[in-house]
Amino acid sequence: MIGVFATAVLLLGLAFAAYRWWRRRVHRELEIGAASTYQRYLSSEPDFLSGITEARFADIYCHALEPRLPGYILAITVLFVLGSPLVLGTLAGLAALAAATGMVPQPGDVAMDLHLNAQGASLVRRFSPDTLAYIVQGWSGFYYFFGLLAYWIALSALLMRRYHRRSSGSLRAAVRRARTAPPVDATPE
Repeated sequence: MIGVFATAVLLLGLAFAAYRWWRRRVHRELEIGAASTYQRYLSSEPDFLSGITEARFADIYCHALEPRLPGYILAITVLFVLGSPLVLGTLAGLAALAAATGMVPQPGDVAMDLHLNAQGASLVRRFSPDTLAYIVQGWSGFYYFFGLLAYWIALSALLMRRYHRRSSGSLRAAVRRARTAPPVDATPE
């Protein structure tokens, strides 16, 4: 199991390296586009760029137009792979704690009272306790499945909420915000 996990971590490391290489390449291309767009705006709408230097415009341009989704997908994948064993370990610990404190009946106890057939389940014992113990033990898979599913859904929801909250919007909106925002190095009085 450790070998599988180590392989997954190695593959994620390679994916991260490929992502960084791709992001640097895209950023260089965006800087070229920023220079030509700045010149176009400067000649057609000089008032739109009032107070914005070419370097500041390049930063705004790259931030507004750089694809962010691949980074978030990589982050979700890394957190899935690294967090899932921790979640499963936590769920196993909680199950052991619940069984030790008597919060969860033992499969043998439940099997003595439960009858399963094609019509449904009843509390009259008709099968051997061994057979029913295996059936009841199989139900614990639902606990792990839905626990892991809840982790994945919560993680996806949190990261996608962050993705949409941190969206810069259109280039024009980002330039307008930069014009009205105080300079970063300004100190409040």
